Amino acid sequence: MEEHLLSFPITPEQQHATKSYTILTRRWYILFVASLVAFEQGFIWNNFGPIALTLKNETVFNWNDATIAWMGNWGPIAYVLAFMPTAWMLDVHGLRPTALGAAGLIVIGTGVRLISTGPTTSCLYLMHLGQALNGLAGPFAMSAGTVLSAWWFAPTERTTSTAIFCISNMAGVSASYLVGPLLVPQNGTIQDVRTYLWISFGLACIALFLVVVYLPSKPPIGYEPSRTSSTVRLNIVEGMKALSQQRNFWYICISYGAMAGLYSGWGPLYALIINTLGKKVAPTPQITASWIGFYSNISGNIGGMVVSILADKGIGRNHFKTILIVLSSLGVVVYIIFAVLFVRKDLLQHLGLPVIYTLCILGGVVINSTVPIFYELAVDTTYPVAEGLTTSVLTVMNNIGGLVFLLLPSIGVVIGDWVNYTVGGACLVSVICMSLFQGKLKRTNEDSEG
Repeated sequence: MEEHLLSFPITPEQQHATKSYTILTRRWYILFVASLVAFEQGFIWNNFGPIALTLKNETVFNWNDATIAWMGNWGPIAYVLAFMPTAWMLDVHGLRPTALGAAGLIVIGTGVRLISTGPTTSCLYLMHLGQALNGLAGPFAMSAGTVLSAWWFAPTERTTSTAIFCISNMAGVSASYLVGPLLVPQNGTIQDVRTYLWISFGLACIALFLVVVYLPSKPPIGYEPSRTSSTVRLNIVEGMKALSQQRNFWYICISYGAMAGLYSGWGPLYALIINTLGKKVAPTPQITASWIGFYSNISGNIGGMVVSILADKGIGRNHFKTILIVLSSLGVVVYIIFAVLFVRKDLLQHLGLPVIYTLCILGGVVINSTVPIFYELAVDTTYPVAEGLTTSVLTVMNNIGGLVFLLLPSIGVVIGDWVNYTVGGACLVSVICMSLFQGKLKRTNEDSEG
């Protein structure tokens, strides 16, 4: 396949570097296939949130708020169980076998959900099982991007590559907000839900097929895209020890886990949150919530890509800390305003839904734009700890945040105005942690030496 040479330096910060590396054009196809698996995992994880009001109908599934929250909660629960084995697979056995395992779990998970659909106990158990299996693929869908970037992409492409991968997972969530209500309207039937589940299964099969056909783990010897791509990383035991001793890494973990984690748990509850506004503000809450979720996530995905591309072009790469503090601070402002408006429903009725759309989209941009920056900052700061391990530990913090949030309806806590304050509070935690961060870009500095 086509190859081309990429010579460093590329940015002013790397002017003293003189070595050239050969990189393969096929890296973009490999990124596409891996990203498709990540997309499917996110899409299936959020299958039920956007159609929550339909599923509560006693003639469809007859679920309650707690059951709907649990369907989303299997993602973070399974993630906590699978993140360490996935990190080991990625760093020891490589991208291909880990992707095969993840894509296979997604196919099996979507398949078992088709065995029984309706307001029955067997259907409920099978839906739980399917979501749990899909959740086990979550560590690959969220963590493999930095590994793929390190092995296949040049230093001046890594943040963009990581962004494409992790945004693919978020884009899957975005797609569920759009596709779900289109296929399953609020007055939908069991057959509508079943059609939706069949489409999810078919898409998962396509992703698995592409992985089986062609997805190598690493470039051939002699085609390493950077100096650090061929550097031996610490093994998993040494890596865990190194991570546990790095204070700056834990500042990143807490910052990312608090803000992105609670936000990821908040998203599947959109329909339930919008439903609290009443018919005067939101006559069709499920449709409204779906469009808000879609626009919020898509806007955030675009924001993440823009920030990442600018970083790879040398604009802001040495200012990741400042970028994260600014975005987190904006998140505090947006979600406090959002929460206050939900308390003052009289004012909200006067302002109308456009204000809710605007705030949610702004919130999606400021939070989702931070994700690829958090990933690259973490693996750069902790180098030579293996990227798979670093990102897996980082993202498990995200899932713990989402887990705690989604558990609350399951233990009888009613969805109310309090949920809107939690995201603003989480953004404030992020601001504090990143203000304390004093780490350095170790991997980037070594690559710039040639």
